[in-house]
Amino acid sequence: MKRIMEKSPVVGHQLFRWEKRKVDGSTATLAKYYVRHLGKDVCTKTDRLTAAKNFVKKMAGEPPAARMEECSNTGPARPRFSISSATS
Repeated sequence: MKRIMEKSPVVGHQLFRWEKRKVDGSTATLAKYYVRHLGKDVCTKTDRLTAAKNFVKKMAGEPPAARMEECSNTGPARPRFSISSATS
């Protein structure tokens, strides 16, 4: 088996996936990400790169970056529908 390295957000921690060779000679990349630190491999239990990078940051003791959600509507909240009363 061979490691496929990704760029790690923390120095000293290696983020990677395993690539294994099948019986027919082709290669398959395993879905889960792993972290190697101090000679030990730890599975992140995720196949998403951003979640794996957050796992590495938590493992190293750094707080993950907070997401900034941008809102296009900066005005006051408006109801989704309006009920108009019919006057006769």
